[in-house]
Amino acid sequence: MYRRQYYFILLSSLCLAAMACQSSEPARTSKEELPTSKPSPLNEAPKAKDQGATAPDVLMLGQSNDEFEAQPGALRLLLGSKAGTYYRLGTALARDAKEHGLSVQPLPSFGSVENLYLVALGQADAAFVQLDLLRNGRHELAANAVDVLSPLFLEEVHLVSKRGSKISSLADLKGKRVHLGRHGGGTAFTAGALMKAAGVQVETDCEARYGASSQSLIDLAAGDIDAAWVVAGAPLGAFKDIPPNLVNADQLHLIPLSGPMVDTALKNLPGYQVGEVPAEAYVWLKDTVKTVAVPCVLIVSKKMDAAQRELLMKSMKERKWLPKAHPKGADFADLKLVKRSNQVLLPEYKVPAVARIVGAGDGGTYDTIASGLCRVGKNQSLKLTTLKTNGSFHNLILLASGEAELALVQRDVLQAVADSKTFAPLLKELRLLSPIFSEEVHLLARRDGSVSSVEDLSGKRVQVGLSSSGTWWTVHNILSQKGIQINAQRSTAQPALMRVLGGELDAMFLVGGSPMGLLSDLPATYKEDLKLVPLSALKGYEAAAIDTPSYQWNDSPCKTLSTEAYLIARRELSGDFIVKLIQGMHAHKKSLMTMHPKWSELDLARVGKALSQKCALAPHVALKAALDGSKTGSAPAEDWSMSDSNNSELMPEDSNEKELEGEVK
Repeated sequence: MYRRQYYFILLSSLCLAAMACQSSEPARTSKEELPTSKPSPLNEAPKAKDQGATAPDVLMLGQSNDEFEAQPGALRLLLGSKAGTYYRLGTALARDAKEHGLSVQPLPSFGSVENLYLVALGQADAAFVQLDLLRNGRHELAANAVDVLSPLFLEEVHLVSKRGSKISSLADLKGKRVHLGRHGGGTAFTAGALMKAAGVQVETDCEARYGASSQSLIDLAAGDIDAAWVVAGAPLGAFKDIPPNLVNADQLHLIPLSGPMVDTALKNLPGYQVGEVPAEAYVWLKDTVKTVAVPCVLIVSKKMDAAQRELLMKSMKERKWLPKAHPKGADFADLKLVKRSNQVLLPEYKVPAVARIVGAGDGGTYDTIASGLCRVGKNQSLKLTTLKTNGSFHNLILLASGEAELALVQRDVLQAVADSKTFAPLLKELRLLSPIFSEEVHLLARRDGSVSSVEDLSGKRVQVGLSSSGTWWTVHNILSQKGIQINAQRSTAQPALMRVLGGELDAMFLVGGSPMGLLSDLPATYKEDLKLVPLSALKGYEAAAIDTPSYQWNDSPCKTLSTEAYLIARRELSGDFIVKLIQGMHAHKKSLMTMHPKWSELDLARVGKALSQKCALAPHVALKAALDGSKTGSAPAEDWSMSDSNNSELMPEDSNEKELEGEVK
């Protein structure tokens, strides 16, 4: 009993500490009903620590404002971090809209890229988005699936260094450690475009770091990075309200972005214009600084009717709350776009020297599998690195837009995109490499609660995962087929589990290869508090079971559903790379199983089955050669194990065999 209470207190403390550390992470507290009909999830609405980041990445629950609880017919407005400019202005817009008879639910998100795709896919009705993303040819499909209702305000580009550094221009970023925001996000895109225009290539000329903007200031003060980019309407909360115990604000320096080099970039890059950060924006800023600015625009679903569009525009023009929320609200939606260029940029894709594999956040099965692939890659003389993401759909976006070379993606997510006429072209540059393992659907509830079947979820408070995660897509499919409406809440897994144990949530879904790390860490004493709820057969999913050995608190096998985790790649990866990676996976299967038992499911027959089942992706041209080599034994012999004393390396059992080295960084 005491051990169980201690574990719950420890879990609660970790979550609260993580929340206190973050100043710019989005919070997911939305409560919306999933539809009872059975539409494609692409057409109807129903972290994890990034590379280089050390701040905990927890999405907070329980902080929603009752004023904005979901109402039937409310417009879902995607914004950004709760500490960011988007969210402050979006919340004020919702208040102004309410006074004009329009119900708007402001929702936090991970920013512009996620916002664009979720509106395009029908998971939201409107969003704030950087204009330059709509001019990026890699996002053209999504951009063409939405309407721009109005420009809103200018977002200033912040390039920050430590005072006294020798960085005074974009050219000085060569050879430096540069923080670019979240991988594949709006800030990273803008920073990359401006650096490239100045002759600085992100991939080769600097050491790129990714993560939350709040973490970048901590790293900058600690000397772990040399410069950090943030694109946001000034003043930005993360730069204004700096925790004095973490960062000495007097150390910060905002680098001017002006001069002939920047002028040339503005002429050639669509969506940018001259801007400035006023001296009064931040206490640590001595003078007004010239910079580049990108307009923030309001995008809406093409399905939004004319009356709703008119009310949104009226709310912005006859604003009351917007000027009170943020200085940008004073002239909200009065912005006139500078007609520099309407061209669409299509950045050329080249396979980088280090291939990027996207999995998911820390501690999940994808994260462990991706780390195993990196170790195999290094043993096979392949350069691989992992990047943290929000899950399957986010991985698909990053892979399709050239921000990654390899990805782990759920089969049901892949199939949903393939079935969409609008978004099926996203898959044209992607290829199947291999199914790796089955991902079981975990439906968790308190043992003393009222949820004993999926039907019992009706009207209940249920955690459904983040919008760009595989869990969300799977839950949407299950509930759509069952015709069940729930009170849906979105967050990462750890705080959701805490709330289930504390009785604040009735149930939660997790989709991942069993055993999942978060659930494995629960001691056996939790069998008195937590249970797995069985799931019956559904179209598109395999029958599965979660056995008792998977979790020490689970005292009986539980029938459930599963979908497969596919390893997919961009078609441009060389045949030699693919052959070495696939053969290495099969050759080192036993040692990989010491990292996670799901590697035991890697099997040549699964590939043939996937291809025979009308897979959404064509196989890579080198796949046959790779599999033939694995069948004939041309790959190295397998005889490896994991060192108990050092989890960063796979150690050989036989001293005559070569060591399988640690993860590439």
